Parts: sequence; C-alpha cells; structure tokens
Amino acid sequence: MHEAQLNATRWLEPAGQNEDKTWTYAWIMDPVVPKADYDIPTLLNTAYGEEKGKAHWEAYMAFWAKPVDMHVLKQTTY
Repeated sequence: MHEAQLNATRWLEPAGQNEDKTWTYAWIMDPVVPKADYDIPTLLNTAYGEEKGKAHWEAYMAFWAKPVDMHVLKQTTY
C-alpha cells in the first residue's frame, strides 16, 4: 500500500512567495489509495523509524508560519 501511495502522491512547490511573505506548498494524492493512512507522522515513522520520524515531524511543525489550511477536493465529471 505504501508504494501505491508514493506513486500517486505529488508534492507541489510554490512559484513565488505569498503577499504575506509565507510560502504555500501542496500535496496531491491522485488517486487516493482506499483505506491508506495519510497521516504525516505515521508516514515519517514508517519511512525513518520512530525516533528519526519524530525528529522530522518536529522540524516540519517548526516551519509553519501560521496554522495549516487543509482543503479536501474532489474531481468533477466535467
């Protein structure tokens, strides 16, 4: 399941800064793997082990300039 998740996930980087000097990054999971766990700490622990995964998660959390906005979108038929 992890390989299927990896193959269906894209990481989008910003072309430039937002007006407030922050940066917006996006993850696109397409298609979503049914019943897969997309929780970031879980993925980090699986990839790096619990100790290093926790360290990566703490570093990731320290980069946030403000609370994260999460938007769940779905494909339309047109």
